[in-house]
Amino acid sequence: MAITRAKKEEIVEELKDKLTKAKTVVFARYKGLTVADLTSLRNELKDKEGETWVVKNALTKIALKNKVRVPEKILKGQTALFFSYEDELSAPKIVYDFAKGKEELKIKGGIFEEKFIEANQVEKLAKIPGREELLAKIVGSLNAPISGFVGVLRGNILNLLYTLKAIGEKNG
Repeated sequence: MAITRAKKEEIVEELKDKLTKAKTVVFARYKGLTVADLTSLRNELKDKEGETWVVKNALTKIALKNKVRVPEKILKGQTALFFSYEDELSAPKIVYDFAKGKEELKIKGGIFEEKFIEANQVEKLAKIPGREELLAKIVGSLNAPISGFVGVLRGNILNLLYTLKAIGEKNG
């Protein structure tokens, strides 16, 4: 069934809006992926404030015009767009982790900080620890010297107490 010109224009405007709002976009080939797998991936991304869109490449090219230059090879064949709106790393991580077990899903590239990035750069983004994990590491790093200092002070006080107790027992 053919889509009317008005509907195509509406899709392009909505896609432009999504591309503007998104912190990261991942382009992936999904040929051969089952509907259940694509739905699972879509739901996982939705849980992380993301979104999945499957739209004609011609409409994607129009929406990207004057925004980000994406190589022609990226928008060939079946292409799904995965958007991250809150966390820059959620779409790359989810798509990368999902693609590890599925040959049918292949990352083609992405958009990060309003620039096109190659597939290997998307994979590097996916391997960066998440925000919570990085914050935990920072807190642990800040806490380590303080814990060590408290341990040293506690050890000196305990040694003093043991010494005073020994002197007391010897004299007592």
